[in-house]
Amino acid sequence: CQKVYLSSAHDIVKSSSLPKAIVLIADIAPSLIAKILMARFVGQLRVRTLVSVMCVVNVLSLALMALSNDLLTKLISVMLASFAMGMGESVFLTMAGDQRKIMGWSSGTGASGLIGSAIFFIMTSVLAIPPWRLYTGCLLLL
Repeated sequence: CQKVYLSSAHDIVKSSSLPKAIVLIADIAPSLIAKILMARFVGQLRVRTLVSVMCVVNVLSLALMALSNDLLTKLISVMLASFAMGMGESVFLTMAGDQRKIMGWSSGTGASGLIGSAIFFIMTSVLAIPPWRLYTGCLLLL
């Protein structure tokens, strides 16, 4: 769900004056929150329960997006998908190795996504820098 929503950010906000970057922020913040919460609870809850919750949240997210014309509901749908993705990343990575190291890495990736989206939002919406200039600047840094 999450990657589809990111790809369709323009369509989600097209009837609004809000910038597309709001979809990016709605996509990243809940994932970070889920990763932080899962760092505390992943060892205390059964994996089957966590996977079931992720599936229900994703189905709810898809249903809300498909049935709604309201921007707020669509953003909530994006946030639900993001939360489920953050849960999934934390749960399945924890099964792969040392829980503390992986949870730290997982929370760090969420924070970097939130900071990157916020910077993109500020530069394109507040400072009115065209996105193509930002992309060009990134290419020059490579």
